[in-house]
Amino acid sequence: MSTITIERPSTEAVESTSPPAGAFTARRADLIEALTSTSLAVAKRGSLPIMGQVLLTCRNGDLTMTTFDGEFAVIVRLPGAATADGQLLLEHAGLTKTLAAIAKGERKADADAMTITVISTTSGPVLAASGYEIPLHASPSVQDFPTLPPVMPGTHVVDRAAFSQTAARVLVAADRGDTLPILTGVRLTLERDSVHLVATDRYRLATARLSATGTSDETTLVLGAFLGKVLKRMSGQTLSISVDNTDGTRWVTWSAGQTTALTLELAGEYPKVASIIPANTECTVTVDRKALAAATIKAAAITKAAAGANTPVRLVVSPAGITVAPSVETGQGQVRAPELDATITGITEMTIGANPTFLGDMLAAFAGETITLHLDTPSKPFVATNEPTGLTDPGAYLHVLMPVRVTD
Repeated sequence: MSTITIERPSTEAVESTSPPAGAFTARRADLIEALTSTSLAVAKRGSLPIMGQVLLTCRNGDLTMTTFDGEFAVIVRLPGAATADGQLLLEHAGLTKTLAAIAKGERKADADAMTITVISTTSGPVLAASGYEIPLHASPSVQDFPTLPPVMPGTHVVDRAAFSQTAARVLVAADRGDTLPILTGVRLTLERDSVHLVATDRYRLATARLSATGTSDETTLVLGAFLGKVLKRMSGQTLSISVDNTDGTRWVTWSAGQTTALTLELAGEYPKVASIIPANTECTVTVDRKALAAATIKAAAITKAAAGANTPVRLVVSPAGITVAPSVETGQGQVRAPELDATITGITEMTIGANPTFLGDMLAAFAGETITLHLDTPSKPFVATNEPTGLTDPGAYLHVLMPVRVTD
């Protein structure tokens, strides 16, 4: 990843002394929600202490809460909450714990509705709620908070709910380890009429495209784990996205509702994956998705008991249907499993080994009543789509699995 240099922010509207501290009043539930969202960009222990702070900016009647760990930033706005202009720099964990403690013994509805007021005194900020007044530890120098990259207007707009759902399905295939950091990312190709997402961990690949309104063409790579988490914290009808270059470093801005996030682009060349997806295959199997998922769960459990963890299950195609057969250490030829009715085209006899966890994840990423498996040979990747025509539909969600070698 690129090295981030923490600089003092511009002292716009700030003279030689610290700016006014500001004040605000908000519902406790709203503050908790904002702190939960901004926690995604709070640095872990062992980092610079300033990276564990939350910057609270009161301006023009609005409260803005900002966190930044050098790679990610989250900004949440609470309209109408500010009662005096200024800025406060508070420990994120300390403020979160104080808001949790002040609600102890209260019913959830009462705790959520509790009015929280933070005011500035000559001794520092004070939190007031339900007759309590609690001093808060504030950093003496707001100017020490690192400068964020500019928050740029979105160049692409998508339906937020559709994008979040699509991203979740694609992120299933992103790597969660640290062996190859580039594979922990999701590649976004932003076009003038669509957004294309791709993720792979070398053993599986997921890709999808959805409609967008854009003004440019960009390709970027962002950490999948952060994207998945921050999308769950966003609301609103639309999501705007932009890719911007700040002093030689590329940042991606995401904005929806009252929440904005910035993510540092992952450095490196993403693997070329287009050739992994076949244009056509020798066999298609269309089967009830829930039945196939249930059969996979049972076959995986039997396989684990009979042959140990990390042992593949077997997808067995026959003229009568498809079977998810468990694997055993000895006597594989004696194994029988229930056959599922299926519509099969092309080759009607084939056995393919599959990682049971990855197969289960793949089936869970779909929502339709049926799923179509596009199979070629036992040694080639196979693809799942919603419809039999999925391989030729440019907007289809595709999920590819690498087969696992099995022997009788």
